[in-house]
Amino acid sequence: ADVIFIVITFQNITNLLATVVVFATVTYFQGWRVDLPVKYTQLRGNQGAKYPIKLFYTSNIPIILQTALVSNLYFLSQLLSSNFNNPLVNLLGTWQQTAGGQQLPVGGLVYYVSPPRSIAEVVTHPVHSVVYLIFVLSACAFFSITWIEVSGTSPRDVAKQLHDQKLTLKGYRQCKKKKYRLRGRSSETAKAHRG
Repeated sequence: ADVIFIVITFQNITNLLATVVVFATVTYFQGWRVDLPVKYTQLRGNQGAKYPIKLFYTSNIPIILQTALVSNLYFLSQLLSSNFNNPLVNLLGTWQQTAGGQQLPVGGLVYYVSPPRSIAEVVTHPVHSVVYLIFVLSACAFFSITWIEVSGTSPRDVAKQLHDQKLTLKGYRQCKKKKYRLRGRSSETAKAHRG
C-alpha cells in the first residue's frame, strides 16, 4: 500500500488529486441549470411548469469520445512506429520505453495530445501543456456540438418536442420559430461550456 506514495515523480498522487478535483467540480456544475417557464396551450391559469436546461446537457459524452480518439491515435502511432521508421511516422509520434516496459510518447502529434505526466512537466514544458489543453477543449466542443445534433437535444428538436406536447413558453404564442429562438438564446451559456 505504501508503494503508491514512493513514486519519484508523484504521478499516482497527482492523478488521484486531479481525479478528486475534477469529480468535485463536475458534481458541482452538473447541478447548474436554467428553468424555462412553460404552459399548456389548451389550459388557462397559472400552471407553473418549468423546462430545465442543464449547463452540462451533453454530460460526459464529449470527454469519452475525445479519449477514444486519443486512444486510437496512440494505437495507430505505436503500430506504425514499431514497424516503420521514417519522418512521416515520426510526425505522428515517437515513443520511448521506460524501465518498467511502458511506452511513453516523447515526440510528434501524440506527444502533444497526451496529458502532461506531472505538475513539474506542466512548468517545464508549457507549450505541451497549452497545446494539450487547447486540443482537449476543442475536441470536446466539437464532439459536444455533434452529440447535441445527433441526440435530439438541439434547440430545434426541443422546440418540436414542446410543440408536440402542446406546451409553449410563457409570454409567447404557440410558434415553433419563437420557441426555437428563445431556447437557442437560453442555451447559449450551456453551449459555450458544452459538456
